[in-house]
Amino acid sequence: MRHTVVRLSMALLLGLILLAACLPQPKTPVEIRLLAGGITSADLAGRDPAKVDDLVLGGVLLADDEIIGYDRDDHTILVTSEAWERLQAMRVPVNGVPFAICLQGEPVYAGCLWTFVSSLSYDGVTILLPTIGEEGRIDIELGYPGGDFFGWDDPRDHAQLVRALYDR
Repeated sequence: MRHTVVRLSMALLLGLILLAACLPQPKTPVEIRLLAGGITSADLAGRDPAKVDDLVLGGVLLADDEIIGYDRDDHTILVTSEAWERLQAMRVPVNGVPFAICLQGEPVYAGCLWTFVSSLSYDGVTILLPTIGEEGRIDIELGYPGGDFFGWDDPRDHAQLVRALYDR
Protein backbone atom coordinates (compact mmCIF):
# COMPACT_ATOMS: atom_id res chain seq x y z
CA MET A 1 0.00 0.00 0.00
CA ARG A 2 2.79 2.40 0.95
CA HIS A 3 4.56 1.79 -2.37
CA THR A 4 1.33 2.56 -4.23
CA VAL A 5 0.93 5.89 -2.41
CA VAL A 6 4.55 6.83 -3.14
CA ARG A 7 4.16 5.91 -6.82
CA LEU A 8 0.91 7.86 -7.11
CA SER A 9 2.51 10.85 -5.39
CA MET A 10 5.49 10.73 -7.75
CA ALA A 11 3.19 10.41 -10.78
CA LEU A 12 1.12 13.35 -9.57
CA LEU A 13 4.24 15.45 -8.99
CA LEU A 14 5.60 14.59 -12.43
CA GLY A 15 2.24 15.46 -13.99
CA LEU A 16 2.20 18.85 -12.26
CA ILE A 17 5.74 19.60 -13.43
CA LEU A 18 4.83 18.70 -17.02
CA LEU A 19 1.66 20.78 -16.83
CA ALA A 20 3.58 23.79 -15.51
CA ALA A 21 6.09 23.45 -18.34
CA CYS A 22 3.28 23.54 -20.90
CA LEU A 23 1.65 26.69 -19.53
CA PRO A 24 2.54 29.92 -21.32
CA GLN A 25 5.34 31.75 -19.58
CA PRO A 26 4.81 35.43 -18.74
CA LYS A 27 6.50 37.66 -21.28
CA THR A 28 9.29 39.97 -20.24
CA PRO A 29 8.05 43.57 -20.52
CA VAL A 30 9.70 45.79 -23.11
CA GLU A 31 8.94 49.46 -23.57
CA ILE A 32 10.41 52.57 -25.12
CA ARG A 33 10.66 55.45 -22.68
CA LEU A 34 11.50 59.09 -23.22
CA LEU A 35 14.45 60.42 -21.22
CA ALA A 36 14.01 62.99 -18.49
CA GLY A 37 16.35 65.18 -16.50
CA GLY A 38 17.05 67.59 -19.32
CA ILE A 39 18.95 64.99 -21.40
CA THR A 40 19.22 66.07 -25.04
CA SER A 41 20.40 64.44 -28.23
CA ALA A 42 23.61 66.48 -27.87
CA ASP A 43 24.19 64.76 -24.52
CA LEU A 44 23.90 61.36 -26.20
CA ALA A 45 26.02 62.23 -29.24
CA GLY A 46 29.50 60.74 -29.15
CA ARG A 47 28.46 58.31 -26.43
CA ASP A 48 28.10 54.54 -26.52
CA PRO A 49 24.32 53.91 -26.68
CA ALA A 50 24.69 50.96 -24.29
CA LYS A 51 26.07 53.25 -21.55
CA VAL A 52 22.80 53.77 -19.70
CA ASP A 53 23.68 53.71 -16.00
CA ASP A 54 23.20 57.47 -15.54
CA LEU A 55 20.06 57.96 -17.62
CA VAL A 56 16.86 59.27 -16.05
CA LEU A 57 13.72 57.71 -17.50
CA GLY A 58 10.68 59.80 -18.33
CA GLY A 59 7.28 58.91 -19.75
CA VAL A 60 6.39 55.84 -21.78
CA LEU A 61 6.55 56.36 -25.54
CA LEU A 62 5.66 52.79 -26.51
CA ALA A 63 4.15 50.45 -23.92
CA ASP A 64 4.71 46.70 -23.79
CA ASP A 65 1.13 45.91 -24.77
CA GLU A 66 1.51 48.05 -27.90
CA ILE A 67 4.39 45.89 -29.18
CA ILE A 68 2.97 42.94 -31.10
CA GLY A 69 6.06 41.54 -32.81
CA TYR A 70 9.65 41.95 -33.84
CA ASP A 71 11.59 41.37 -37.04
CA ARG A 72 15.13 40.54 -35.92
CA ASP A 73 16.59 40.64 -39.44
CA ASP A 74 16.02 44.37 -39.85
CA HIS A 75 15.41 45.39 -36.21
CA THR A 76 11.81 46.41 -36.74
CA ILE A 77 9.25 46.56 -33.95
CA LEU A 78 5.69 45.74 -34.99
CA VAL A 79 3.15 47.88 -33.15
CA THR A 80 -0.61 48.16 -32.78
CA SER A 81 -2.47 50.47 -35.15
CA GLU A 82 -3.25 52.86 -32.28
CA ALA A 83 0.43 53.12 -31.34
CA TRP A 84 1.39 53.53 -35.00
CA GLU A 85 -1.01 56.43 -35.47
CA ARG A 86 0.11 58.14 -32.25
CA LEU A 87 3.80 57.86 -33.19
CA GLN A 88 3.17 59.11 -36.73
CA ALA A 89 1.41 62.18 -35.33
CA MET A 90 4.39 63.17 -33.18
CA ARG A 91 6.28 66.29 -34.16
CA VAL A 92 9.94 65.45 -33.74
CA PRO A 93 12.28 68.45 -33.76
CA VAL A 94 15.25 68.42 -36.14
CA ASN A 95 17.64 67.92 -33.21
CA GLY A 96 15.83 64.77 -32.03
CA VAL A 97 14.12 63.46 -28.90
CA PRO A 98 16.10 61.10 -26.61
CA PHE A 99 14.65 57.71 -25.66
CA ALA A 100 15.70 54.44 -24.06
CA ILE A 101 14.62 50.93 -24.92
CA CYS A 102 13.89 49.23 -21.60
CA LEU A 103 13.65 45.64 -20.49
CA GLN A 104 11.75 45.02 -17.24
CA GLY A 105 11.83 48.76 -16.54
CA GLU A 106 15.62 49.08 -16.92
CA PRO A 107 17.26 50.84 -19.88
CA VAL A 108 19.21 48.60 -22.25
CA TYR A 109 20.31 51.24 -24.75
CA ALA A 110 19.56 54.83 -25.64
CA GLY A 111 18.89 56.60 -28.88
CA CYS A 112 16.95 59.47 -30.39
CA LEU A 113 13.77 59.89 -32.31
CA TRP A 114 14.79 61.69 -35.47
CA THR A 115 13.03 63.25 -38.42
CA PHE A 116 13.95 62.74 -42.06
CA VAL A 117 13.76 66.52 -42.61
CA SER A 118 16.72 67.08 -40.28
CA SER A 119 20.00 68.20 -41.80
CA LEU A 120 21.81 67.27 -38.57
CA SER A 121 23.71 63.99 -38.39
CA TYR A 122 23.56 61.72 -35.36
CA ASP A 123 25.95 58.93 -34.39
CA GLY A 124 23.59 56.87 -32.22
CA VAL A 125 20.55 54.63 -32.51
CA THR A 126 17.60 56.30 -34.23
CA ILE A 127 13.92 55.81 -34.86
CA LEU A 128 12.70 58.00 -37.72
CA LEU A 129 9.31 59.62 -37.20
CA PRO A 130 7.17 59.95 -39.08
CA THR A 131 8.09 56.55 -40.48
CA ILE A 132 8.36 56.20 -44.21
CA GLY A 133 7.44 52.62 -44.88
CA GLU A 134 4.96 49.92 -44.07
CA GLU A 135 2.26 50.77 -41.56
CA GLY A 136 2.75 49.29 -38.11
CA ARG A 137 6.53 48.88 -38.47
CA ILE A 138 8.98 50.99 -36.45
CA ASP A 139 12.56 50.62 -37.69
CA ILE A 140 15.40 50.93 -35.20
CA GLU A 141 18.33 52.25 -37.23
CA LEU A 142 22.00 52.98 -36.60
CA GLY A 143 23.03 56.58 -37.20
CA TYR A 144 21.46 59.34 -39.21
CA PRO A 145 21.44 59.83 -42.11
CA GLY A 146 22.94 56.34 -42.33
CA GLY A 147 24.98 53.62 -40.71
CA ASP A 148 28.27 55.29 -41.65
CA PHE A 149 27.62 57.78 -38.86
CA PHE A 150 27.40 55.01 -36.23
CA GLY A 151 30.68 53.99 -34.55
CA TRP A 152 29.73 51.62 -31.71
CA ASP A 153 28.93 47.95 -31.23
CA ASP A 154 25.35 47.33 -32.30
CA PRO A 155 23.26 47.44 -29.08
CA ARG A 156 20.17 46.13 -30.87
CA ASP A 157 21.58 42.60 -30.64
CA HIS A 158 21.19 42.47 -26.83
CA ALA A 159 20.24 38.79 -26.38
CA GLN A 160 17.64 39.17 -23.60
CA LEU A 161 15.98 42.13 -25.31
CA VAL A 162 15.81 40.36 -28.67
CA ARG A 163 14.33 37.26 -27.00
CA ALA A 164 11.74 39.36 -25.14
CA LEU A 165 10.75 41.14 -28.37
CA TYR A 166 10.75 37.99 -30.45
CA ASP A 167 8.66 35.91 -28.00
CA ARG A 168 5.37 37.70 -28.67
